[in-house]
Amino acid sequence: MTDIFDESVYQACKQELFPTDMDIALSLFIDNFSAFKGSNNSKMTILHIVILSLPPLERYKTKNLLQVVIIPGDHTGKLYTFFKPLLNELRILEDAGMKVSCPSGVFTFNVHLMLTSGDIIGVQEICHHKGHNSTYGCHQCQIKSVSHTSPSGNGTGRYYTGTVAMSDPREIEEFTEGFFKRHVKSRASPGVNAGNIIKRQLIMRNFERVYNPDELLDEQPEENDYSVEGFPEAEMWDCREGSIYDFLEDFDMREYIKKYWHNQFPDDRALTAPISTTIRVGKRLFMYGRTLYRCQKYPSTARNLDTLVRLVLPTRTSGVNGTYFGELLLFFAHEFQSQERPLCLVKLYSGVTVDKYGTTTRRKGGIPHVHRRADGSTPGDKLYVTDVENIRSYAGMLKTSLVDDRFYLIYPEMIPGDVKVTELSRV
Repeated sequence: MTDIFDESVYQACKQELFPTDMDIALSLFIDNFSAFKGSNNSKMTILHIVILSLPPLERYKTKNLLQVVIIPGDHTGKLYTFFKPLLNELRILEDAGMKVSCPSGVFTFNVHLMLTSGDIIGVQEICHHKGHNSTYGCHQCQIKSVSHTSPSGNGTGRYYTGTVAMSDPREIEEFTEGFFKRHVKSRASPGVNAGNIIKRQLIMRNFERVYNPDELLDEQPEENDYSVEGFPEAEMWDCREGSIYDFLEDFDMREYIKKYWHNQFPDDRALTAPISTTIRVGKRLFMYGRTLYRCQKYPSTARNLDTLVRLVLPTRTSGVNGTYFGELLLFFAHEFQSQERPLCLVKLYSGVTVDKYGTTTRRKGGIPHVHRRADGSTPGDKLYVTDVENIRSYAGMLKTSLVDDRFYLIYPEMIPGDVKVTELSRV
């Protein structure tokens, strides 16, 4: 074999993926580097694309290499947050292809990613594999490492004890699918909060710079957990029975609940019928078996901004939803005319905007941001009751030094331009 095109993998898919000589094959390589010589605080991760369809002597020349992504090196394992836009574009090139107009005519061809590679550290992120410093860090077998003082005496490291026979080899699924999911939610820690992991990665400058997976907390309900019939994906933890008047000093629950039920029916029955004052209040909300949310009424003592989330809410325009950001104030369940729903009271941020960039004919949206006062509020904030299923993810804030009191709103799997900011008056 002298080239990748001589390999059986390419030959097997050649007829389907490369029916003409115009179709292009690519490879993707990942590597780390330091932006400044002698600096340990300037590490970056770079993704290169190599055009395999070029002759072997041409494809690795600097002028033919494409540097498509450069991201901070301390992204704490959340590579795909930055990687996703590139993958989306590669899928488009693979499925829809591209057209090139030349004086001799219009040529249509497709582009396919054939190979992804890099050093051990880079590849382990792409495969969702744990690092070599984890308890089971070997990528070939399941041998367990032990913690021991380094030979120099400076700190500790992970070491593999000698064995006669090799440990059980890893299954093929672990190489194709990775075992990151097991790291997020393991059998030993069924209450691990995947939402917190992603949130801390996103706002690492505000919380923890490096997240240690060995320090995950095993969170469980302290007392009663409660799920409304028909909504098994939403568990309210540490639940108790209460009244809408228990929180009268903070907000008028009756007003917001009445507005919620009014939006659920085509008539005005909720405005004229009596509203039950009984509610079930939960201190925490566990959604879809993976994400644990907190509310301001019962906040965590460990973090600020534990309650900031991204929501997708129905608007006044039928069939149209909008993206909103706000703080979770209270989790509760309420029943009206034999219908019980798991709900939350949220404070929606007003004035969320997105800067536009690009040409006049191809304008795109950037990252959403909001202006905050010194007391942490935003002008025109709105209290609103909605279904807990409308909570999409945790969100974080990053203050910009370019504009006074401006904060960027960030969230998992964020892609600039995918937020359709909607005015509060339309919710």
